[in-house]
Amino acid sequence: MGCCALCMSEATLIDSHLIPKSAYKHLRGLPENGGGSPIRIDGGQGSASQSDLQITQYLLCRMCEDLFSKHGEKVIGRLWGTRSGFHLLNQVLACEVRGSHEGYSLHDHSDLDRKDVDGLVYFALSIFWRAHVWNWTGKTDPYKKALGQKYEQEIRGFLLGLQSLSDMLLMVNVNTNPELNSFARLPQAYRRDGVTHHVFSLLGIEFSLFLGGSISREQRSLMGQDKVLFATSDIAKTNVFNGLSQFVQTKVSVKGKLKDKMPIRG
Repeated sequence: MGCCALCMSEATLIDSHLIPKSAYKHLRGLPENGGGSPIRIDGGQGSASQSDLQITQYLLCRMCEDLFSKHGEKVIGRLWGTRSGFHLLNQVLACEVRGSHEGYSLHDHSDLDRKDVDGLVYFALSIFWRAHVWNWTGKTDPYKKALGQKYEQEIRGFLLGLQSLSDMLLMVNVNTNPELNSFARLPQAYRRDGVTHHVFSLLGIEFSLFLGGSISREQRSLMGQDKVLFATSDIAKTNVFNGLSQFVQTKVSVKGKLKDKMPIRG
């Protein structure tokens, strides 16, 4: 028994995954290369290792766990990039390009299935929220309670179906480089040019969340009532990925055979 982090009720808690359990099999190495364990980068401890350890915690009651599964995880599981295909990329590439900037192509997503769009928004916000309330230990917390009290409460209300979103924008960037789909990055928040970026990546999809004053005037002019923008890019050429690459090269200690297997290069 314990207190569910979402609905705040006393209940038997489920051993919840931060990243969907079904994603891990797609994060492993190619079968022809031995199907190696996923590479895990721990920015807090400055280390990189291969491990099949999944990130779990007794966090939610059964009802709230089912909410996350029904409204988010089942949707993303049909859309993310795997070796057998990338449904979301195919769908977004079929949408009209509205403009391009710094390697990103912005797409009109009005023709996308509304259930898929809603599911991606729900899934992304559930991951950011979980990372915020997660009981991280030591220096391993990559997110550091970055939502703050106001947005943690607002997103929690949205996930429970009690309120709509207000001053926030989600950008869904779909990777066009098939060599980098088997990649995951835990939620992190960082500031650049006075703007706070909340970002995580999973199997070819990069989610960037902007809150309040971090939403630019240009972004506000482009986003609709659903508060989401869709883009495509070669993720290896984006500033977010290049920043991660630089971090790994300068801040992370990589030892043993893993040095020859790291997918992130300068």
